[in-house]
Amino acid sequence: MTIVSIDVVIPAKDAAAFLPECLESVAAQSQRSRQVIVVDDSSSDDTADLAASLGAAVLSSTRPGAGAARNLGARSSTADLVAFLDADDLMAPGRLAADSAALATEPAAFAVVGRSQRFMDAAAGRRFGPAESGLVAGAATFRRLDFIECGGFDEVLQAAEFIDFVGRRRADGAQLVTAEHLAILRRVHGANTTRDEQRFAAGLLAVAREAAARQRERP
Repeated sequence: MTIVSIDVVIPAKDAAAFLPECLESVAAQSQRSRQVIVVDDSSSDDTADLAASLGAAVLSSTRPGAGAARNLGARSSTADLVAFLDADDLMAPGRLAADSAALATEPAAFAVVGRSQRFMDAAAGRRFGPAESGLVAGAATFRRLDFIECGGFDEVLQAAEFIDFVGRRRADGAQLVTAEHLAILRRVHGANTTRDEQRFAAGLLAVAREAAARQRERP
Protein backbone atom coordinates (compact mmCIF):
# COMPACT_ATOMS: atom_id res chain seq x y z
CA MET A 1 0.00 0.00 0.00
CA THR A 2 1.29 3.44 -0.92
CA ILE A 3 1.72 5.66 2.14
CA VAL A 4 0.01 8.96 1.47
CA SER A 5 0.92 12.24 3.11
CA ILE A 6 -1.22 13.37 6.01
CA ASP A 7 -1.45 16.57 8.03
CA VAL A 8 -3.13 16.97 11.40
CA VAL A 9 -5.24 20.08 11.95
CA ILE A 10 -6.04 21.07 15.53
CA PRO A 11 -8.43 23.96 16.29
CA ALA A 12 -7.50 25.43 19.65
CA LYS A 13 -9.12 28.01 21.90
CA ASP A 14 -7.65 28.64 25.37
CA ALA A 15 -6.15 25.15 25.20
CA ALA A 16 -2.72 25.70 26.78
CA ALA A 17 -3.50 23.32 29.65
CA PHE A 18 -4.27 20.43 27.28
CA LEU A 19 -2.16 21.09 24.18
CA PRO A 20 1.15 19.46 25.24
CA GLU A 21 -0.45 16.06 25.84
CA CYS A 22 -2.52 16.42 22.67
CA LEU A 23 0.58 17.07 20.56
CA GLU A 24 2.44 14.22 22.26
CA SER A 25 -0.31 11.83 21.17
CA VAL A 26 0.18 12.94 17.55
CA ALA A 27 3.97 12.63 17.74
CA ALA A 28 3.59 9.04 19.03
CA GLN A 29 1.71 7.82 15.93
CA SER A 30 3.17 4.89 14.01
CA GLN A 31 2.47 6.74 10.76
CA ARG A 32 3.97 10.17 11.21
CA SER A 33 2.08 13.24 10.10
CA ARG A 34 3.93 15.48 7.70
CA GLN A 35 2.82 18.58 9.58
CA VAL A 36 0.76 19.49 12.62
CA ILE A 37 -1.23 22.69 12.13
CA VAL A 38 -2.67 24.36 15.22
CA VAL A 39 -5.27 27.01 14.38
CA ASP A 40 -5.68 29.48 17.22
CA ASP A 41 -9.28 30.60 17.65
CA SER A 42 -8.73 33.97 19.43
CA SER A 43 -7.32 32.42 22.59
CA SER A 44 -6.85 34.58 25.68
CA ASP A 45 -4.04 32.36 27.01
CA ASP A 46 -0.66 31.42 25.48
CA THR A 47 -2.06 28.65 23.23
CA ALA A 48 -0.42 30.01 20.06
CA ASP A 49 3.04 30.59 21.57
CA LEU A 50 2.98 27.20 23.29
CA ALA A 51 1.98 25.39 20.10
CA ALA A 52 4.82 27.06 18.20
CA SER A 53 7.32 26.18 20.92
CA LEU A 54 6.24 22.54 20.66
CA GLY A 55 6.93 22.43 16.93
CA ALA A 56 3.48 22.97 15.42
CA ALA A 57 2.73 25.32 12.56
CA VAL A 58 0.42 27.98 13.98
CA LEU A 59 -2.30 29.93 12.20
CA SER A 60 -4.70 32.52 13.60
CA SER A 61 -8.35 32.27 12.61
CA THR A 62 -10.18 35.54 11.98
CA ARG A 63 -13.59 33.86 12.19
CA PRO A 64 -14.91 32.30 15.39
CA GLY A 65 -15.62 28.62 15.81
CA ALA A 66 -13.97 25.27 15.32
CA GLY A 67 -15.47 24.85 11.83
CA ALA A 68 -13.78 27.98 10.54
CA ALA A 69 -10.51 26.97 12.21
CA ARG A 70 -10.60 23.51 10.61
CA ASN A 71 -11.33 25.03 7.20
CA LEU A 72 -8.36 27.38 7.50
CA GLY A 73 -6.07 24.55 8.53
CA ALA A 74 -7.22 22.32 5.66
CA ARG A 75 -6.74 25.13 3.12
CA SER A 76 -3.20 25.72 4.33
CA SER A 77 -2.29 22.04 3.98
CA THR A 78 -0.93 20.44 0.83
CA ALA A 79 -1.13 16.84 2.09
CA ASP A 80 -3.27 14.12 0.55
CA LEU A 81 -5.26 13.65 3.78
CA VAL A 82 -6.21 15.95 6.64
CA ALA A 83 -6.91 14.45 10.05
CA PHE A 84 -8.80 16.60 12.54
CA LEU A 85 -8.25 16.52 16.29
CA ASP A 86 -9.48 18.81 19.06
CA ALA A 87 -6.86 20.40 21.29
CA ASP A 88 -8.32 19.01 24.51
CA ASP A 89 -8.46 15.44 23.16
CA LEU A 90 -5.85 12.76 22.48
CA MET A 91 -5.19 10.85 19.27
CA ALA A 92 -5.51 7.12 19.85
CA PRO A 93 -2.41 5.03 19.07
CA GLY A 94 -2.31 3.84 15.46
CA ARG A 95 -5.09 6.12 14.27
CA LEU A 96 -3.30 7.76 11.34
CA ALA A 97 -2.15 4.42 9.94
CA ALA A 98 -5.65 2.94 10.35
CA ASP A 99 -7.30 5.95 8.71
CA SER A 100 -4.89 5.84 5.76
CA ALA A 101 -5.50 2.11 5.30
CA ALA A 102 -9.27 2.54 5.46
CA LEU A 103 -9.27 5.22 2.76
CA ALA A 104 -6.90 3.17 0.59
CA THR A 105 -9.36 0.27 0.81
CA GLU A 106 -12.32 2.52 -0.08
CA PRO A 107 -11.04 4.85 -2.83
CA ALA A 108 -14.51 6.32 -3.43
CA ALA A 109 -14.92 7.47 0.17
CA PHE A 110 -14.49 11.16 1.00
CA ALA A 111 -13.55 10.53 4.64
CA VAL A 112 -13.21 8.00 7.43
CA VAL A 113 -14.46 8.46 10.97
CA GLY A 114 -13.31 6.18 13.77
CA ARG A 115 -14.65 5.53 17.23
CA SER A 116 -14.14 7.72 20.29
CA GLN A 117 -13.73 7.02 23.99
CA ARG A 118 -14.47 9.56 26.71
CA PHE A 119 -12.21 9.99 29.71
CA MET A 120 -12.12 12.15 32.80
CA ASP A 121 -9.25 13.10 35.08
CA ALA A 122 -10.21 12.55 38.72
CA ALA A 123 -8.41 12.47 42.05
CA ALA A 124 -8.38 8.68 41.94
CA GLY A 125 -6.88 8.65 38.45
CA ARG A 126 -8.02 8.78 34.84
CA ARG A 127 -11.39 7.14 34.22
CA PHE A 128 -12.47 5.84 30.79
CA GLY A 129 -15.88 5.14 29.34
CA PRO A 130 -16.74 2.65 26.59
CA ALA A 131 -15.73 3.16 22.96
CA GLU A 132 -18.50 4.88 20.99
CA SER A 133 -19.38 5.34 17.34
CA GLY A 134 -20.67 8.66 16.05
CA LEU A 135 -20.06 11.63 13.77
CA VAL A 136 -17.31 13.37 15.72
CA ALA A 137 -15.21 15.82 13.69
CA GLY A 138 -12.10 15.20 15.78
CA ALA A 139 -12.26 11.50 14.92
CA ALA A 140 -12.40 12.08 11.15
CA THR A 141 -9.79 12.12 8.39
CA PHE A 142 -10.70 13.64 5.03
CA ARG A 143 -9.36 13.57 1.52
CA ARG A 144 -8.17 17.16 1.53
CA LEU A 145 -9.04 18.13 -2.03
CA ASP A 146 -12.56 16.72 -1.73
CA PHE A 147 -13.05 18.59 1.55
CA ILE A 148 -11.95 21.91 0.05
CA GLU A 149 -13.76 21.50 -3.27
CA CYS A 150 -17.01 20.77 -1.41
CA GLY A 151 -16.71 23.97 0.61
CA GLY A 152 -15.52 22.55 3.90
CA PHE A 153 -17.56 23.08 7.05
CA ASP A 154 -20.36 25.62 7.24
CA GLU A 155 -18.72 28.42 9.23
CA VAL A 156 -22.06 29.87 10.31
CA LEU A 157 -22.75 26.77 12.39
CA GLN A 158 -21.18 26.83 15.84
CA ALA A 159 -21.95 23.14 16.45
CA ALA A 160 -22.83 20.03 14.42
CA GLU A 161 -20.87 21.25 11.39
CA PHE A 162 -19.49 17.76 10.75
CA ILE A 163 -22.99 16.28 10.73
CA ASP A 164 -23.99 18.96 8.23
CA PHE A 165 -21.01 18.23 5.97
CA VAL A 166 -21.67 14.49 5.98
CA GLY A 167 -25.32 15.13 5.17
CA ARG A 168 -24.39 17.29 2.19
CA ARG A 169 -21.90 14.79 0.82
CA ARG A 170 -24.24 11.83 1.30
CA ALA A 171 -26.98 13.78 -0.51
CA ASP A 172 -24.55 13.90 -3.45
CA GLY A 173 -24.09 10.13 -3.25
CA ALA A 174 -20.65 10.23 -1.64
CA GLN A 175 -19.46 7.57 0.79
CA LEU A 176 -18.20 7.90 4.37
CA VAL A 177 -16.25 5.04 5.97
CA THR A 178 -17.34 4.44 9.56
CA ALA A 179 -14.47 2.45 11.01
CA GLU A 180 -14.23 0.26 14.09
CA HIS A 181 -10.79 1.38 15.20
CA LEU A 182 -10.44 3.86 18.06
CA ALA A 183 -9.58 7.32 16.73
CA ILE A 184 -9.65 9.65 19.72
CA LEU A 185 -9.82 9.82 23.47
CA ARG A 186 -12.27 12.62 24.30
CA ARG A 187 -11.51 14.58 27.43
CA VAL A 188 -14.55 15.47 29.54
CA HIS A 189 -14.17 18.80 31.33
CA GLY A 190 -16.21 21.85 32.21
CA ALA A 191 -15.39 23.87 29.08
CA ASN A 192 -16.29 21.23 26.46
CA THR A 193 -18.16 22.78 23.56
CA THR A 194 -20.36 19.71 23.17
CA ARG A 195 -21.53 20.07 26.78
CA ASP A 196 -23.21 23.36 25.84
CA GLU A 197 -26.58 21.74 25.18
CA GLN A 198 -28.31 24.85 23.87
CA ARG A 199 -25.59 25.50 21.29
CA PHE A 200 -25.50 21.89 20.13
CA ALA A 201 -29.30 21.66 19.93
CA ALA A 202 -29.39 24.88 17.88
CA GLY A 203 -26.73 23.48 15.55
CA LEU A 204 -28.64 20.26 15.03
CA LEU A 205 -31.84 22.20 14.30
CA ALA A 206 -30.05 24.32 11.70
CA VAL A 207 -28.61 21.20 10.09
CA ALA A 208 -32.05 19.57 9.97
CA ARG A 209 -33.55 22.64 8.32
CA GLU A 210 -30.79 22.74 5.70
CA ALA A 211 -31.24 19.03 4.97
CA ALA A 212 -35.00 19.50 4.56
CA ALA A 213 -34.42 22.41 2.20
CA ARG A 214 -32.02 20.36 0.08
CA GLN A 215 -34.55 17.54 -0.08
CA ARG A 216 -37.26 19.90 -1.33
CA GLU A 217 -34.96 21.20 -4.05
CA ARG A 218 -34.11 17.75 -5.39
CA PRO A 219 -36.02 16.75 -8.56
